[in-house]
Amino acid sequence: MRWSVAVAVASLCLLGGAGASVSAPATNEVARLTLDDCIRIGLARSAVALNATRDRAIAETLVTQARSEALPQLGIEGSYIRLDEVEQVTVGDDTYEAGTLDNYKLGAQASQLLYSGGRVRAALRAARLSETYADWAMVETLSGLVRDIRRGFHNVLLAARSVVVLQEELALLEAQSGEIELKFKSGAVSELDLLSAQVAAANARPSLIIARNAHTVALEDLKRILNVDAFQIEPVGELQERELDGGLEDYLALAEEHRARLQQVQAGVMLREQDVIVARSGLLPDLRALLSYNGANSYGFVSYEDEWQWHWNAGVALNWQIMDAGLTRGRVRQKKLELAKSETDLAELHKAVALEARTAYLDFQSALEALDGAKGTVSVAEKALRIAQSRYDAGLVTRLELTDATLAQSRARLTWYRALHAGEVALSNLRFACGLDDFGEEKEVKP
Repeated sequence: MRWSVAVAVASLCLLGGAGASVSAPATNEVARLTLDDCIRIGLARSAVALNATRDRAIAETLVTQARSEALPQLGIEGSYIRLDEVEQVTVGDDTYEAGTLDNYKLGAQASQLLYSGGRVRAALRAARLSETYADWAMVETLSGLVRDIRRGFHNVLLAARSVVVLQEELALLEAQSGEIELKFKSGAVSELDLLSAQVAAANARPSLIIARNAHTVALEDLKRILNVDAFQIEPVGELQERELDGGLEDYLALAEEHRARLQQVQAGVMLREQDVIVARSGLLPDLRALLSYNGANSYGFVSYEDEWQWHWNAGVALNWQIMDAGLTRGRVRQKKLELAKSETDLAELHKAVALEARTAYLDFQSALEALDGAKGTVSVAEKALRIAQSRYDAGLVTRLELTDATLAQSRARLTWYRALHAGEVALSNLRFACGLDDFGEEKEVKP
């Protein structure tokens, strides 16, 4: 079952409009935003979202343009000509004025296309398909925006957790250095232990600086995606361990059924089919009904005595281009080749979408495996640090071993958070690849 384009787009617009409920804070305040808040704001404010809605509006105008050719056409024209002088015509002994100084003319013409070899009907279908194409393009674009928001949000969370871990690592190393300095002053440890502790603390500072810079960059990138450069934001949330509801084949089937890009390109194939019909119509005649109604106060060199006379006429006009040196047949061949290309593109896109879904699924599985390995590592590293600290206090291990245990505990925590982040990103990619960012009810699409 597929989404209804109209329902999906309307729901997207409603979801985007909901972003207005998240008001912008003052310049010196910080907006604390959840992931859902960020998605609502992004759909309402992002330049990508705004241009997607404009592209859809442009497609709507094509329907009006195509429909206009099938409807009656009405035109009005008028003219006024002032002569510098009226010519005199002499006939025998009599002289007559040929015309009048002020010449007026007013007319209306109406026409209705009766037959065009299927061109108008195909053009109208193509315009509606263009609207459908734009609708699916909008869904695909906004789904990609939601994916980017999710990834940007989780990038900020990972960067923030990395800063916390490295801050705690530095604080622990500095605390250990302080304790060792007191022991050195009392003669309980050697100068080498003191220098080793100070070097370990100093070496931890650059990593913290790099992590803080990465956090700033990730935050600015998220603000760019959301188009909220004017105020400060603080993403609120935690990296979580995720699970999948099905196997690889299930997700491949979802991608085949729900991916908006596939629906968009399918509409493009149907568009090319209508282009062939339009091109082929050039081999057939056009038949048009005509009606005109005209009035004037003069005609040529004759002025009407009652100032205005009105006339009407009606008829049909047939236009058939019998020979055009192969121009129309060349256009038909061109459109057929473009149709074949679009069909090939659609077949290749099916493979590309399947590969994208497969890659995201396997990335998620890899993240799960890394997470399983990191789970036990964190607890083991924390326990090892406690043991190393107590053994160092008892003089049973060297300062280097204590530093190694401290760094191992921090690296284990970072590995844990990175595995969580990899799972979040892979899940975002999988949702996008399979078209699972559900913006509307699921209904059959009938272009």
